[in-house]
Amino acid sequence: MSRGTGRVNGLILSAGAGPGLRPLGGPALTPIAGRTPLEVWAFRLAEAGAGEIRLVSAPPGPQPTVRPPVVPGRTPTTPGTAAALRANADLAEDADDVLVVRSDFLSAIDLAGLLREHRRSDAPLTTLLAPGDARETDLGVYAFRADAYREAAESGVEELSDVLRRFEGRSRGWGFVGGHYDLGDALGLSEARERAPALLVETLRPSRPSGRPAHD
Repeated sequence: MSRGTGRVNGLILSAGAGPGLRPLGGPALTPIAGRTPLEVWAFRLAEAGAGEIRLVSAPPGPQPTVRPPVVPGRTPTTPGTAAALRANADLAEDADDVLVVRSDFLSAIDLAGLLREHRRSDAPLTTLLAPGDARETDLGVYAFRADAYREAAESGVEELSDVLRRFEGRSRGWGFVGGHYDLGDALGLSEARERAPALLVETLRPSRPSGRPAHD
């Protein structure tokens, strides 16, 4: 069953490909062509309609000034990425969906487009994938239906990788064709800096980068 519009909240995790949350800094606050990835994600989440955007890091530090505004999320008692969902489970209380992103990527993804596809399929969880990637590499972008977000928050696991395994067979992948760089990787950071001007022009305007379902 397809869903149309609804309320959405956003959660930015200061986290990389490895386990656990990280102190805010490094890739998330590294200016690239005058913009930090944190600013880009805040813009994209707001563009997708997020009513509240929270940032979670471990340990919590000074809150950077970002437009659109980002508010401090509740820090979990354990530093796992899934534990951050548990500490911020109330994001699903007044929303139909919750968008979760990892801060150490720079991306031209249209989060509004991902959200539309997520609602069209009515999958409990939609994850960003590279088209044709048989390994289904985790690219750090997730759209949860509110009930699925609560399920993930209450699962008791500590890492998002464990959450994804719990949704195997029920989640949906969305293949994104466009710039998406892992800034925690030296090669990804170098490529992002090389291509940043064009990427950020694409990223910080209303856009429709191509995307397609990667699998059901």
